[in-house]
Amino acid sequence: MTRHRTAFAAILAVMLCIAPSTGHGLAQGGIQKAALDGLLSAYVGGDFDVVQRTFVRSLDFQHRLRIDKPRELDLWLGPWDRRKALLILELARTSASVAPQYVFVIVGVGRRYLAAAPGSNGGSDNPSDFVRVWHRAAVGLLQGSADPERVEEHMTEPGHNRFLLARAVAQERRCWGARPSLDQPAIRVEGLLATAGVGVPNDSVGPTRSEREAIVTKHRLCLREALSRFEAAAAVEDTATEARVRAAWTLFQDGFYAEALERLEAAKPHDDRDLEYWHALIRGRVLAGLGRLQDAAEAYRAALALYPRAQSAGLGLAVALLRLDRPKEADEIARAIRDGGAVVPDPWGLYLQGDRRFATRWIDSLRTGVR
Repeated sequence: MTRHRTAFAAILAVMLCIAPSTGHGLAQGGIQKAALDGLLSAYVGGDFDVVQRTFVRSLDFQHRLRIDKPRELDLWLGPWDRRKALLILELARTSASVAPQYVFVIVGVGRRYLAAAPGSNGGSDNPSDFVRVWHRAAVGLLQGSADPERVEEHMTEPGHNRFLLARAVAQERRCWGARPSLDQPAIRVEGLLATAGVGVPNDSVGPTRSEREAIVTKHRLCLREALSRFEAAAAVEDTATEARVRAAWTLFQDGFYAEALERLEAAKPHDDRDLEYWHALIRGRVLAGLGRLQDAAEAYRAALALYPRAQSAGLGLAVALLRLDRPKEADEIARAIRDGGAVVPDPWGLYLQGDRRFATRWIDSLRTGVR
């Protein structure tokens, strides 16, 4: 018995000696596991708001989730459990609202986890349906994070026909970020500025004329690539309408107004209020570009009927009325925008976020049978 006690004391001494170098990591991992176990238990029990209540600021993802060590999340996930996969998606959704810089990290954890899920390679069983919807929602969340590279990186996963459209929207977002500005104007913009009496940046204080022309050329090439992708998405029934609307906007930006109107005429959006608004708004801009100001005003009014006092449509209508020599009406519209625009939603602000507007609906649909 004495020998056993001596051996136990020796082992304990060794453990105490090594504790300073390993105990902290174990404690932190234990804290993370306990927090995630608690979240999962509450969530599976039907408390679907527990993630949103727990993570209310960016620091919560650092302290509670230890987001700086995503591999620890991998370890916690362990063998396939669709409930855990859904919890990861809920964490990504909450992150999109309060800490968007972590969305890609969390989605990446889920992406690795789903690689081992039943049906992850496109099988016909129910888990495969779960996997496809999970990836659709994940892409929607990524589209809201303003990084097209991250979105395209996820395109290799099994998803849906909307992935073809998402790839096109990623390119569209690149083009928007690279568009010529007033500091880098296109030749047409220079003419407008000169007509308005606004000074045009000269070559001594900004990009040279050849540099600006190169920027414009690069932007036009970007738009053509986006158009090609939208044409591909327009060939798929599920995404045809939205792809045509977005193709029209792409053509408008490149100055092809008649072609843009053709795409809009072929698109008949329904059951998607935001898409209907975009269709009417872009139609108004295209018609104004064609000089059909009365038709443009009617298109803007159609957009406002969907979202009253939305700033983009309201401003378009005011400008169209002013050009129609109806200043009193234009002033009334402008005042309404000024008085209510700050609190009235405008779906144009969601345009470049693609399927972000559907992500919540898709996540909610996965909750069926989560317990």
